[in-house]
Amino acid sequence: MSSDIKEIDYFSNLYQNHLEIIEATFRNMTYLDIQQAVSLLTEARKVHVYGIGNSGIAAQEFKWKFFRIGIQVESITDPHQAVMDAALSSGGSLVIGISVSGKTKEVIDAVKIAKRQGATVLAITSDKTSDLSRLADLSLLVMSKSSMHMGQNISPTLPLFLLFDLLYTELVAKDYVNRVQIRDKTLRALKDI
Repeated sequence: MSSDIKEIDYFSNLYQNHLEIIEATFRNMTYLDIQQAVSLLTEARKVHVYGIGNSGIAAQEFKWKFFRIGIQVESITDPHQAVMDAALSSGGSLVIGISVSGKTKEVIDAVKIAKRQGATVLAITSDKTSDLSRLADLSLLVMSKSSMHMGQNISPTLPLFLLFDLLYTELVAKDYVNRVQIRDKTLRALKDI
């Protein structure tokens, strides 16, 4: 019996798939993409993140991650609420639509409404030619795991969480003292309850 889990074929394949996702994300993302997205995040009065299903789980993670460091962000995973929220967005809003396929109708419908209201749109998708990407002012591309061997065994949120970590790291690096103070303040508040 092997003691190294990577020596088992299917775990070795899974390990390689994870590495491929990380490599592809870093290879396909430019520093300018990250800088532009961070500028959109810091300039927005409010950030609205729309996602359905697994992309909805990612939208909620985005909220918790960035709210902790002072970004006014709301995640919306209900299609009806997303449409109503989009109707109330404005020129000071940043709407982030998350759909790995770029084809999620509910996300696209809400983004279209927000765009008509003057909101800036950031798309997070794997397809730069998708309907969602075409609506966006800026698109950040994540790797789709659907073409990978054993891709069904990888959480669909993995490439999204990796992208969020890149954005978070750049945002904190650009305003380190302030962001760390805000993060520490929110963590202290949680300890006090």
